[in-house]
Amino acid sequence: MIMKIILTGSILLLMLGCSTMVRSTIGVHVDVDAEADLDVEITVGEQITGEAEGTFILLDAICIQCPNKYVAGVFGGSYFQLKAAATYNAMNGTGADLIINPQYVIEREWNPFWSKVHVTVTGHIGTINNIEKENDDN
Repeated sequence: MIMKIILTGSILLLMLGCSTMVRSTIGVHVDVDAEADLDVEITVGEQITGEAEGTFILLDAICIQCPNKYVAGVFGGSYFQLKAAATYNAMNGTGADLIINPQYVIEREWNPFWSKVHVTVTGHIGTINNIEKENDDN
């Protein structure tokens, strides 16, 4: 009888799950003071989209099935490695130097044993045309 209750409870836990969806931009506060006398010319191009997916265990602490190609400079926050992979996939082959105004959508299927996370990023192609040091007229 006890085994039947434990087995039924285990099956119910496996069948129960949650699904959430989160929209965000930069996931962490950035507080940087920098001064550069540069004149940068950037062309904003067409909209691009990229996706990445991963499977996590141990309350999302370990990614067991995650992409292996990322871009640098994607800030922390939830699932930052998938955000970086989605950004790579969006920019790959477009000639973009950066992605302008990235918007992340995170979809998560959860149960007590694992989580499946899907990240979609949408933004615009940013191409740096020219960088020059500004003239100091003093």
